Amino acid sequence: MSNARSPLLGLILLGITSWAVAAETTDQRFLAGLHQRGLYRLAESYCLDRLAQPGISARRRSDLVIELSRSLAQQAVGLPPDSREPLWQRAAQVTEDFARQYPADPRLLPVRLQAALAVLTRGELARQEAEVSARRADLIDEAQIRLREAVRLLGELADEVERQRRQQNLSRRSEPDRLSADELTSLQNTLQYELSRAYRNQALCYASDSPDRSNALTQAVELLDWLVKLDPNDALGWSLAWKSRLDLIKCYRLLGNPDVARRQLEALRALKPPASVELRARAERIRLALATDQLADAVAALAEGRQIEAVVSPELDFAWLDTYLTAWRESLDANNRPQADAWQTKATEMVSRIENLHGPYWTRRAEMRLAAYVRTLAGSADLETLARAAASSFRSGQLDEAVAAYDRARQFATTAGNTDRAFDLGYLAATIEHQRNRHEEALARFRQIALTMPEHAKAPEAHLLAVYHAGQIAKSDPANQLDRYVALLQEHLEGWPHGPTAGQAWWQLGRLSEYRRDWDAAIQAYQAVSAEDAEYFQAVEAIDRCCRTWFDRRRAAGEPVEQIADKAARWFESLTFDASGARVQQWGELERLAALAAARLWLGYTSAGFDQSQDLLSAALSGSADPPTEWKSNAEALLVFSLAGRGRRREAGDLLARISAGPPDALLEMLEGLGRMARSAKPSVRAELAQLQLTAIDLLRSGGATLEPSQQAALEKVRAEALAGVGQVDEALAAYQVLAAAAPHDGTIQEAYAELLLNQRDPASLKKAMAKWRELEDRSPKGSPRWFRAKYSVAWLHCQSGNKQQTAKMITLLKLLHPELGGPEMKAKFDKLLARCRP
Repeated sequence: MSNARSPLLGLILLGITSWAVAAETTDQRFLAGLHQRGLYRLAESYCLDRLAQPGISARRRSDLVIELSRSLAQQAVGLPPDSREPLWQRAAQVTEDFARQYPADPRLLPVRLQAALAVLTRGELARQEAEVSARRADLIDEAQIRLREAVRLLGELADEVERQRRQQNLSRRSEPDRLSADELTSLQNTLQYELSRAYRNQALCYASDSPDRSNALTQAVELLDWLVKLDPNDALGWSLAWKSRLDLIKCYRLLGNPDVARRQLEALRALKPPASVELRARAERIRLALATDQLADAVAALAEGRQIEAVVSPELDFAWLDTYLTAWRESLDANNRPQADAWQTKATEMVSRIENLHGPYWTRRAEMRLAAYVRTLAGSADLETLARAAASSFRSGQLDEAVAAYDRARQFATTAGNTDRAFDLGYLAATIEHQRNRHEEALARFRQIALTMPEHAKAPEAHLLAVYHAGQIAKSDPANQLDRYVALLQEHLEGWPHGPTAGQAWWQLGRLSEYRRDWDAAIQAYQAVSAEDAEYFQAVEAIDRCCRTWFDRRRAAGEPVEQIADKAARWFESLTFDASGARVQQWGELERLAALAAARLWLGYTSAGFDQSQDLLSAALSGSADPPTEWKSNAEALLVFSLAGRGRRREAGDLLARISAGPPDALLEMLEGLGRMARSAKPSVRAELAQLQLTAIDLLRSGGATLEPSQQAALEKVRAEALAGVGQVDEALAAYQVLAAAAPHDGTIQEAYAELLLNQRDPASLKKAMAKWRELEDRSPKGSPRWFRAKYSVAWLHCQSGNKQQTAKMITLLKLLHPELGGPEMKAKFDKLLARCRP
């Protein structure tokens, strides 16, 4: 069954088809087919591709610009309101660009007509949607603005066409590409029709008893009275003749002249119009009956049928829908519930039929009309009608009304005992609030449906979305809202401890505990993430990070570390065993991560972890096929240290020699890995690691390897740090002095040099340290971690030199400007120093 083209969209086409005398071009026939099937984007691409071709004729260029604008406008008409604007703007822009680039083009008039028709269509669309929208006042305002602009543009075009007609009559000469006399006449008729359409739409923006409404309709009738005299069998007037007759009938109906409208309908039928026109005439007969409160006549008119052969009409189907809706209301008023239910079913089925046959524009109009009725007759609607009405409000951008409509549908489903549907409808309402970032509303809705129906398959997902919104609220007000976020996470884990979302909840609880620096709680939460969860690998990484941070802080505070570090290392090691308890044969990313983490903990925080770390690292290195370079370098660095710690220094030296014999990059990676480990290790371990670094550097140098300048710089940096680590202070200071001079903008080197000077405590070194830390303070971004460390070091140096008053003054002022003092750790150090220096 073929679809009749939407008249609203069809009117946009008048810029080409209704006034053109010449036969349609190949382009136009092809594009008409695309438009008929709703393939507007393909039509847009076709136009853009052809316009980009070189040597295009002036006539074809103007035709393609019109077609491009039409395609964009048609796309806009078929979209929800909040998605249209970019397409409207592009539809206007292509015509504006043409007018600017080709101001003297003889076919500029039809391009300008297309631009005016797009404005008119926007006004008509806003007016139609105002009939059934909760935003009626705003949409009426928009419609009036667009329609006034359309009247102005069409009037200016009509004047220009008349001027060209007079000029042509005087010259009586034809010019290439100029519009012919017939084309100008057809264009003039089209403009007259479109002005009548604009006036009719303006009239419908006013109240039915308004003088403005009557005046606008009268103007429309005056324009149409002349157009209906066109011969409908004439190729020049065929489309306009039929359209004008139909619109004239509509205007008389709107003016409250039903008798005249009926006579016009009979006159139209006597002309034996084509199928598409006859179907629209049937729609007008139904609307005339409804307008005069003759529902029985409207119902009787349905007997004429919805189609003629294979032709159907969206206007007629829409009139049938209005008949069903009116009958539904009257049956309810008559307290005839069975009959009302039957009409309601017919109305819902008609909306589905319109959706299947007539495309998104008519579907949205039908759904909005149904939704408007449901709002007033909600108590009598069935579940499917309520749900469709809610969906219609959502697609039309009426989000508040959509939420309310989904609530009504959910309540209906709950009362009917349809709990699954009630959950789905409640979930849709909550999702609207979620998309609008209305966090409190979304939180309450998602939580409510999850707790009310906890056995529903999507209940865990819904509750986790409630948790998400609690987190968003907590971000803006952590002091007052973080506890609620934690409570919801715990509620989630209590309600669905083994559900598909439990891992995400544990992951979020771990992140929150890490944020709060509750390292033990964070580790426990991360460990609760299941190996089947998507967050599992990240959780293992987080456990490694939390363990080392926690153990460093405990050790700095003088608290015992070894026992809990060994326990954590054994947990990581357990990840390298398979289900049977045997070591895995194929080492993947997770097992390699676990091996490094366990080895770091044993070597950095226990006194007897050398055996375990060596066995584990050896297995990991031998079982990993082509592992990442960085991981291999870190693993080999730790293995060297493990061997040395067991007293197997020859094997450690052999491994270092093998590494040093390879590419310099590999050895540098290993050296940097040892350095990273040394920074967080206890002093005795740090010295051992530093000695290994120096040994490796000697091996690299003795091997005669040629290093790039960047590699040489990295090596010297490692050497300076290692010299400091083994207590060769003078050599370390000399090395850092050279490095600092060579890289004055390298903050890491400058700070390491300043820290080493600070630790010497002799007056000369402290004086140099003061200068270096002040330099770092000046060069570091204000408020950055390094800037705060420099501030602290300068204050400490003042205190150390006996100038406690200056120290107290500096810290007090800093607290006024930066109350957080760079974070909890730095704040604690500043507070301790201030207490020491206060009088």
